[in-house]
Amino acid sequence: MDNLGNNLGTPNMIPDKETKGPIVGIIVIIILLVIGGIYLWQSRTAPEVINITSTSTDPTTQQLGNQSTSVNLEDIEADVNNTNLNDLDAELDKIETELNTQ
Repeated sequence: MDNLGNNLGTPNMIPDKETKGPIVGIIVIIILLVIGGIYLWQSRTAPEVINITSTSTDPTTQQLGNQSTSVNLEDIEADVNNTNLNDLDAELDKIETELNTQ
């Protein structure tokens, strides 16, 4: 008995096709995670510096602008002692009045 017409005993002659879709998908996901991690790391390590400049002619505002930027305790204490807070209540009442009129 010849098995010429029967393919049961022979291996499959069609080569298996490998799909590269899952591998490409995993690589894309890993790249997106790395980019997201770099973005988050950059946003945490580089805080935004806001430089506020005032063109006010108010002497109290100008005095506050002339304070030291030192982090020494003695310099901070000197700035606090030189700050005039006597008219603070009047200024707050003025601001509250302006907000209520709007």
